[in-house]
Order: sequence, then structure tokens, then C-alpha cells
Amino acid sequence: MNRSYPAAAGAGAVPRSLLVLGATGTLGRHVTAALRAAGDAVTPLSRGGPDPLDLTTTAPDELADLLHRYRPDVVVNASGRIWHATEEELWAVNAEAVARLAGVMAALPWRPRLVHLGSVHEYGPGEPGTGIGENRAPAPVTPYGRAKLGGTRAVLEAVRDQGLDAVVLRVANVFGPGMSPSSLLGGVAERLARAERGRNRDDPPLRLRLAPLRARRDFVDVRDVADAVVAVARVRTVTEAPAPHEGDATGTLGMADTATAAPTRHTTATTGPAHRRDSADTADLATAAHPRDTAHTTTAHTRGRTDTTAPAPARDTTRTAAAADAGRTRRVDPVINVGSGTAVPMRDVVDRLIALSAVPVLIEPAAPQDPRRVDVEWQQLDTGRARRLLHWRPRRDPDASLRDLLATQRQATTEGLR
Repeated sequence: MNRSYPAAAGAGAVPRSLLVLGATGTLGRHVTAALRAAGDAVTPLSRGGPDPLDLTTTAPDELADLLHRYRPDVVVNASGRIWHATEEELWAVNAEAVARLAGVMAALPWRPRLVHLGSVHEYGPGEPGTGIGENRAPAPVTPYGRAKLGGTRAVLEAVRDQGLDAVVLRVANVFGPGMSPSSLLGGVAERLARAERGRNRDDPPLRLRLAPLRARRDFVDVRDVADAVVAVARVRTVTEAPAPHEGDATGTLGMADTATAAPTRHTTATTGPAHRRDSADTADLATAAHPRDTAHTTTAHTRGRTDTTAPAPARDTTRTAAAADAGRTRRVDPVINVGSGTAVPMRDVVDRLIALSAVPVLIEPAAPQDPRRVDVEWQQLDTGRARRLLHWRPRRDPDASLRDLLATQRQATTEGLR
């Protein structure tokens, strides 16, 4: 199983200080490993670590004290929750906690970059045969998707209103080594790994009860996601005009090297003949540095303290943004899709995982799903922006991702029996 990470471009630069929040989760572990391989000084933080941090219970002033203590150049937010949670719990972790983090970081006297890991589920259903671009209006249909969108919008509002240096990576469905058994692929891999141990040739097939799995989804290896985080944490200034399908616009999406770049003003993307700058309606990919404006902050009372933080995200996260009128400035948000750019049938992925194991399997239909459950039949990300701005593309072969997923589950099964 390949857990190694290549050194990133520019890895010979002076190591920077980075914090990874949610460092014990599947994404957080791989992000930490990739950043360290790139030569950075990384401090992993989580609820169960030596310096415990729970974003859902940490007050803004306590979070500010922690950030002052470490004084990071980059903060990667890989924290979050997806399984075994109520809608209120999902919102508290994925939206409200992110809003507090963004507000505290925007008020710091130096400008660390926030790299926030969003989700493809913020977009909701895609149109079969096409990829979803970053400028598509989000329309999530699940509690998790709505909560993740609430967190993303809190970050983007802090960028626009408070000058936060931040980039949101909207991540496709993740697979690869270390997936949680609570996930579909992680759960199937765990069952296969357990069935492999002590199995005799004449044993009956393993019976798996699965839903029909008719949907097509975009999958990306967790290590490729980690590589994208390294790229966005280290990238120097880059610009691009929005792609044709994003509208007939010109403008920039810019990111500055977090160690060396001088502060620059927000750049604009405009539509129509008028190419003007309007400081109230401009944004870039986390380069703008303008004076802190306390008029854009909200005073929140937490645990008996009065703290300055970002406003809590509104629960109505299904609203669509109106298209910019001709001749008006169009905002380009610092959002980058990270995925394979391909929609594959989920049943095919499960069948391939089974084929890579040594276990004969009989798949049986599961009980009918709750009719109130809303699912997404097609998810495919347009990853052109990641290629243009980060020079990133997924490198891992899907079979390698599935093999490594099986390998980690076999190892976990062996260790659990000791």
C-alpha cells in the first residue's frame, strides 16, 4: 500500500507553520502527512489530541488564543461530521463552528490563509452527462449538504466582508486507504476483510445487503485531495479569466504565496462592456488585504463573553444567487472543485472492490429506503479550475485506491483481533 507523498513544487522554500484541524479524521490524517512530506512544520489538532480542540465547543476568544500561540501561516480545516448525527448536530459542526473559525481568523493581526474543505454535496444534483462548475448555484438536497454549504458561505462572507484570506476546496466523494467503516465503501471493505480471515474454500458466499446503488458519483482518492491542499497552501499568485461556461466575463482569481507575496487589492471579474472596480463587490482567491472594518463584524455573546466573530450562517442555504446584469461587476468566489471529473456507477465501484478481494459475495437487496430520503443520481465535478490554478489533477489509479482501502481494513481487522 502506497502511503507516500511526493515533495511539492517549491518544497525547498522555508518551511512554514501550518495547523490542521480535524487531524485524526480520514482527510486530516492524509493532509497532515502530505504537508509534512512537502517540508512544512505541521501541528495536527483534534478533539482527542495532546492539545485538544473541538470547534463546536471552543469559544471565539479561546480559539483566538490558540491561534496566537501557534501563529500559523496556514490553517487547514479538515474537521466535520457526516454520519450518525442529527440535522442540528450536522449544522453545529459543519456550519456554525466554521463561521466562528472564519470570524476569528479574519480578526487576527496577521493574515494566515484558511483552506476549508467543502463537499460536492453542497451542489445537490448534477445534470447527467455534464460536470458541475464552481459558479453553479448550490442547491443541496441533504442535511449534510446544506450544513456544508452553510460553512462554505460563512467562509466566503468573511472573505468578502472582512478580508479573510481563504480558499474552499469542494471535494468529491472520497475513497482510498483509511476510509471509515461508516461509509459505503469502508463498510464493504471491512466486511470483506473480516470474511477473508480464516475462510475455507467451501464456505458459502458472503451475503451483503446493499441498496440498488443506481447513482453515478465522482470519486477521488483521499491522497489526491491531500495533494490539492498542499498545492493551494503553497501556490504563488495565479490568474485566469472565467471559463466560457462560467459566463462571458473577464477578471482574475488570484492566490498569493503565503510566505512571500505582498498584499494586493481585491480583483474583479466583470460582465459586459463596463470594466470598473467596485470595492463593495469584488473578491479574489485569498489575496486581498484591506484594513479590518469592524462595521462588518458581529458581536456574539458566548459563554458570558463578548467576542467579535463572523455572523452565524443563515439556515436558508438553498437560495440561488441571481446572475449578474450586463455591465455590472461579477464576484468570483475562491472555490475550487477537487474530484476526478468523471461520474461512475456506484454499483461498479462496489463490484470492483469485491473483485479485488478474495471473497465470493452474494449481493442481496436491502430493505426499501425511507421514502422521505432524498438522494442524488448524478454527481460529476468540473475540475478545470484546479488544473489551471493549482496545476493539480488526480494521480491515483482507482484500482490502487480500492486495493489500499482493502489493505487498511485488513490491517485494522488483524490489529483488532490481537
